[in-house]
Amino acid sequence: MLMVVSPRLFSQKPETAAGIRTTTSVTIFNSGIKANVIPGYAEAIVNHRVNPRDSFDEVLERDRDIIDDDRIKIDLIPTVLPNHPPSPISSSKSFGFSVIRKSVQAIFKDTPVAPGKPVMATQQCESSRDVLCSQL
Repeated sequence: MLMVVSPRLFSQKPETAAGIRTTTSVTIFNSGIKANVIPGYAEAIVNHRVNPRDSFDEVLERDRDIIDDDRIKIDLIPTVLPNHPPSPISSSKSFGFSVIRKSVQAIFKDTPVAPGKPVMATQQCESSRDVLCSQL
């Protein structure tokens, strides 16, 4: 029995919604020096985990559209951004996948095995996409 799960089901809960779309997090925000002084400068580091169906250029363009302010400068951080596109989806006919499928089915006889892909990158492979928004 093959079970198809609708993306709508995953999008209904925050715990699973991040697994089916590009995610964005402000990870660092710096501004101001005292509680009673209006800052003259601000900067933020924004981390994007790009879904394979999106391109990083599309995500960056969306950032620019949302910010919609020419005074705000967007810089890519070269030490954090290795400039890799999202990984391609591997073949379900590969040797590695067939070993996994056979191993699972040896233990769980009637279990369908289908390929899956995490949409987030890992820090180990340095595929995170960080954007520095300075002069907010």
